[in-house]
Amino acid sequence: MKRITVPALIFMLAAGICFAQQSDIKIAFLDVENINRDTSYDYLAGMISGILTGDLSHTPGIILVDRNSMDAVLKEQALQVGDLSSKDELRVGKILGANYLVRAGFIYLGDDVMVNLTIINVETAKSTVISRRGRTENLIHAIAEETVKTLSTRTVTFQSTAGDRTLLSTKDVVPGSITVHSQLVRAQILLDDKFAGYTMGDRTVPFKIENVSPGKHSVKVVLEGFGVIKLPEVSFHDWEEIVDVAPGKNHVLQAFPQLFKYQLYELIRVLNEPVTMKTANSTWEKVNSISFQDRAGKQVSFTISAKAVLEATRLAITITAKDAGTSKTFTYKCPVRSLVKGEYPMGIVTIRIDPSMVREDAAIFTLYVERTDLTPDMWDQ
Repeated sequence: MKRITVPALIFMLAAGICFAQQSDIKIAFLDVENINRDTSYDYLAGMISGILTGDLSHTPGIILVDRNSMDAVLKEQALQVGDLSSKDELRVGKILGANYLVRAGFIYLGDDVMVNLTIINVETAKSTVISRRGRTENLIHAIAEETVKTLSTRTVTFQSTAGDRTLLSTKDVVPGSITVHSQLVRAQILLDDKFAGYTMGDRTVPFKIENVSPGKHSVKVVLEGFGVIKLPEVSFHDWEEIVDVAPGKNHVLQAFPQLFKYQLYELIRVLNEPVTMKTANSTWEKVNSISFQDRAGKQVSFTISAKAVLEATRLAITITAKDAGTSKTFTYKCPVRSLVKGEYPMGIVTIRIDPSMVREDAAIFTLYVERTDLTPDMWDQ
């Protein structure tokens, strides 16, 4: 086996270190310009700079030039960051050994902020601009994510729910409002789980919540027996919507929660097939495919084949129900001038026949298929 000498080993290690260092991307962050020129918004420059440099400094493979080093170079070259020409920027970047220069600018737009970030390749002088508009810290995190992807093609995540905090000072934030339309009479309206008022009972007459701080808020409409059913588990909830309130803007909500019992009837009855037979000795025949998710999220699928014959003395119906592994046939008979109901279980459903008229020359009945894992009153249990 060939032996590696100590000098050769040292050379290889040094080469590896140099290679690792060369793979890092060195960035010199210049400044953040307040394009509005209104000094009352200068605080945004510090926030934008702090979030951007914080994100980039925590990204493996990216090195930020120390600010003291940059200031020393600028002082030595008798330059100031705000007055740098394009040539000066490139010269400073090369002295610092940076691969890229980054500078940003922002415009306060009243409701939010437009941020432009420029990435300059020190070697080629080519620039890339990233522009985003928003009003929360996640705006800056998103720009940092795109910067990393532009420089290294890697995908990183800096945005989070904590980043939903507004960038704007409270003195710059104009409250918004929320208008709630609902058909319910005196249902409670809750803003962030705190009572705000009552619905007006007329969907054309809204209730307005004034002086709502910009940002995301929860609005609920609460009335016993009314709300939203979540599927497939069939759980019961107050009507709720998350609203992202913009400064000075009114947001209109259409809140029309339905009666739980009515919604349950709709879920329970998976087939409602009314049938009218108008002549003696007539025949009716149909195949229905039924599919739904049970409360565990499992798909339930089967077919119901029904054939009805109106005979001289009775109405006779043959029903065949099939699922993936089971087939059952049921026979229903109802004498004329009577109303005999039929019920036939099949897995988690029941097949029902409900006649409203049976005569020698005509018959009217309804074929139902209903879930047995739900009941109309389960919302109140």
